Amino acid sequence: MRLLVTGGAGFIGSNLVHYVLAHTEVEQLVNLDCLTYAGSLENLAGVTADRRYRFEHVDLRQREEVLGVFERHRITHVMHLAAESHVDRSIAAPADFIHTNLVGTFHLLEAARAVGVERLLHVSTDEVYGSLDAHGAFTETTPYAPRSPYSASKAASEIAKRFNLNRSDIYQRILTMKGQDGA
Repeated sequence: MRLLVTGGAGFIGSNLVHYVLAHTEVEQLVNLDCLTYAGSLENLAGVTADRRYRFEHVDLRQREEVLGVFERHRITHVMHLAAESHVDRSIAAPADFIHTNLVGTFHLLEAARAVGVERLLHVSTDEVYGSLDAHGAFTETTPYAPRSPYSASKAASEIAKRFNLNRSDIYQRILTMKGQDGA
């Protein structure tokens, strides 16, 4: 398996990178991250010496560069964690969220389709379904009800992934997470 992890310098992504390299027989793990406020190469101390590890300082909004990463590394599997996040930041700068979370995801999906990736996991957020009281629950049939530019951009990226599913033979799944902060 030649795995691409997007957002691999962030908190969740870097822990995933450490785990995959320590516990799997992955042939190559490519970490694509543009190193914004949320990503740090310090999170990856200890993995840079692993011969299977490669870092690509690339922004998902740069379509040709994203495709180049897929082609250079002959990517077969993708775990897409990269995203602009935080509701307050999305209210202050919504365009950044649309460009990264929707357009960037679209570029990733198109590159995956172009090279014939086998499997793609898209990590999202429960915020695409709106607010939940203490006793409620979301299911796969809960309708989208985003309440911020962040959640709207993530919902749109899920829809783009679902649209892409109808255009390719890639095995694709969405993982909708809740409580990423440990809550």
